[in-house]
Amino acid sequence: MSHANKYIFDLLSECSYIPAFKDYIIKILIEFSTHKGVSFFKTSHKASFKRIIGINYPMTIKLKGHPYEVKLIIYIVPEFPEKAPEIYINNNGNPFLAANPKNHDVNPENFRMMSNKLFNWVRSISLQEILSEISISFEQHFPIYMKTGERVQPQVKKIHHNQFYNANMNFSSHNDYRDSETNFIDEKVRSYE
Repeated sequence: MSHANKYIFDLLSECSYIPAFKDYIIKILIEFSTHKGVSFFKTSHKASFKRIIGINYPMTIKLKGHPYEVKLIIYIVPEFPEKAPEIYINNNGNPFLAANPKNHDVNPENFRMMSNKLFNWVRSISLQEILSEISISFEQHFPIYMKTGERVQPQVKKIHHNQFYNANMNFSSHNDYRDSETNFIDEKVRSYE
């Protein structure tokens, strides 16, 4: 067993998932571990306080022929796959970040994604299908902007020379799943590149 797979098994064993679905979740996490820049962490579900796994997922979007990176956080909720995962654009609490009003798949209050497949969730939908739908949505209407005074500026800069660069943001986890006094993120957050 690889080091990455062992870490995923250990992480999952500390979380509150339905036992019958743990193998399915492990398969998904192992698949995600092969993507560049992905990292996993455990946190507490806001509504139930159950331990869950979060995935930091960098999504590359093509806009007008140029690649951009948008950081997503995917929360595998305790009832998954009976309930849809929760997916957010990682705003890292930046007060100058705004959702593009033309992109109706992004909740402007909390940056939660509500694409058609997430809204009409059925167990047979894969996370890859949802991410494809989100990617298409982002390419049609870029999802986020930085507010500067009365003007609005695009949030991320172009990727040059195959280097991902994100303006003014340090990504770790979505604030909705962190208690202000206790940080639930495991210190063993790892990237598999």
